[in-house]
This record gives sequence, C-alpha cells and structure tokens, in this order.
Amino acid sequence: MLRVICTHCHTEFERETLNDSMFCSVPCARAHRALLEPEMIRIPAGTFLMGDDEISNASPQHEVTLEEYEIAKYAVTCKQYKLFLEANPTYKVPEGWSGTQYPKGKANHPVVNVSWYDATAYAEWLSRVTGKDYRLPTEAEWEKAARGTDGRKFPWGDEFDTKKCNTAESGIGDTTPVDTYPDGASPYGVMDMAGNVWEWCADWYAPYPNDKDKKPAGKKATSPRKKTTKSKVAVMANERQTSL
Repeated sequence: MLRVICTHCHTEFERETLNDSMFCSVPCARAHRALLEPEMIRIPAGTFLMGDDEISNASPQHEVTLEEYEIAKYAVTCKQYKLFLEANPTYKVPEGWSGTQYPKGKANHPVVNVSWYDATAYAEWLSRVTGKDYRLPTEAEWEKAARGTDGRKFPWGDEFDTKKCNTAESGIGDTTPVDTYPDGASPYGVMDMAGNVWEWCADWYAPYPNDKDKKPAGKKATSPRKKTTKSKVAVMANERQTSL
C-alpha cells in the first residue's frame, strides 16, 4: 500500500497504486470538483449596445452581435488559483503570496497581480483538468455580460450606487469577497462587473469602431479554443480596481 495525500483535504491515506483516486473520500472528490469548476452563467445569442458616446475611449456606441456563450458568475478566486499553483509547482506565484498560500483572509477574494499570460495559462490548465473549454472573454463578451442589451451604464442600471460595488467611492481600499455585492449583479446575474478588480480579456486594447461587429473590438490576442456557440469563459483579474 502507498501513503498519499488527499488532493482536497490534504489528509494522508492509503492507496494500492498511484493510478487510484487521489481523494480520501467521495465527498472530498465532489468538493474539489465544485471548487475547481467555476459556476457558469449562460449569455444568450443576440445583439447588444457596446460602448458609450460620453466616454472618449469607448465611443461611438454601436451594435455588436454575439453567439451564445457562458461566463463565470464570479471572478477567479485566490482559493481557485491556489489549485492551479499546486498543480504547477514551478509556476511563479502572485505578489503577496507565500509559495502557494494566498494572503490571510483572501480565500474568496479575486486573485490579483496576475498577468494576461498567467490568466491564459490558468484557463488552459482548467480546460485540461476538467475536459471542458475555458478561455478569457473577449471585450465584447465581457461587456455584454456586464450590461445586458439595453445600453445601461452600470450592471444594475444608469445611476451609480456605492452600495452595489467596491470602488474608491466606497472607501474600502481593498478587494472584497466575490459574493459581497449581490445587488450589483448584471442583468444576467454576473457579479463584480463594476468595481473590485480590473479583469483581463482576450483582446488587444484598441479603439472603436470595429469593422466586424460579430468580432471583439481590437486584434485578438488569442483565438477561442474551439468555435462553438457555448464556449466557457473564465474571468480573471490583474489588479485591484480603485475607481470606475
């Protein structure tokens, strides 16, 4: 018999071979799977208003048509990113971490201080270990998930509300857990699409207008893993967002 460590609870237990399950129990295996795979929200196919005529680098507002896709309800958390680091022990850790341990009290906060390449590597790893298709969202996919189809300025409507997001105006000065602002959800139920952190997209930054409305604005930095109408999108942050 071999002495091994449970992948989820880190309890030592016995297995006959290393090809057997690396979980000490069925509940541990289920709990690990639930932590590993993000909760996804379906965004239906259709046209939405992208951009804002009152913001210089987001004008002109224009219609964009997208196919159906899914996006993570929450930004990737520190405890989720920890699984990636544990599975890839030579990968560099974010600033502020001690090895694969995130800062105290930050388990359910969005992971920050990760580059676009880190975010892409995480999505590729998640695809491999789950057998599902994950990638970063395009700018257009992110914006539709954030504002819906009616051109609203914020996920909840047109009026700014400090009680619905974590920004400089809220006076918190740090990240907050990803489920802190349920009243700030987008029309589809996606969380923290205003405030808390800046989030990476698959595209290069580029001005409007875009010559192909069915494509994201700007040259794509990476293409989708597969061109289906139900590709899954993992949302990751690069740093704390201090204002809108």
